[in-house]
Amino acid sequence: MRRPEPEAAPLYLVRPVYNLLLMLGDPDPVSLRTGRLKGETLLAKESEVTDSKSISKTTLRQRLIAAAAAAAALMMVTAATAEAKPLGTTTLKPNAPTFKTLAGLGISVTPTKPAKAAKGGIAFPITGANLSPSLTGSIKHRGGLKFKSSHAKLKVKNFVVRITKKKAKLVAFAGKQKVRLLNLDLSKAKRKNGGKTVKGVKAKLARPGAEALSATFGAHIAKGTPIGRVQVAFK
Repeated sequence: MRRPEPEAAPLYLVRPVYNLLLMLGDPDPVSLRTGRLKGETLLAKESEVTDSKSISKTTLRQRLIAAAAAAAALMMVTAATAEAKPLGTTTLKPNAPTFKTLAGLGISVTPTKPAKAAKGGIAFPITGANLSPSLTGSIKHRGGLKFKSSHAKLKVKNFVVRITKKKAKLVAFAGKQKVRLLNLDLSKAKRKNGGKTVKGVKAKLARPGAEALSATFGAHIAKGTPIGRVQVAFK
């Protein structure tokens, strides 16, 4: 009686294992089943699988190690992809008079990837959050802002919003240095969409942020300068 042919392994698992086996010097891996991708025969025939005498213990050990490594790599890639998906978006609606004044000083302000210009302002993807029901905690972001003139520039990125019962602030990285860039006023903030969206947060330039900008561009940019309004929206 003919033994039923085993079900073929999924191709997204077969291909990495196959490539690793080739790297180990086995161009004809016979320990796996036959699969096809765009007409290409990836693995050996069933008759070769049954010929166990032609496979040495060393080769089997190499294949097992390669298969385990490929599976681990696949799991790591899958986890990294899941982590890369944003949890939501924080949008800054710039204060028009302030940004007009900066433009008059020859300073442009543009988003840096993955932040981008969007409807209603500049959108920063949320990559992590640790918040209590009372909205205390932290919110992490990717991307940032680039302030640039003809002779100088300042990049701030990877914003972290920190909220306590008494105050809130936005901390950014300028190079390797942490800078308190903005002070946030939540006194008139409103929750919507079942608490997933918070609107009406006022953002003003904090002292360290003002000092960094003033030193970079040689102009007096005051602490407390209004930067805009912030909306935080989780998916």
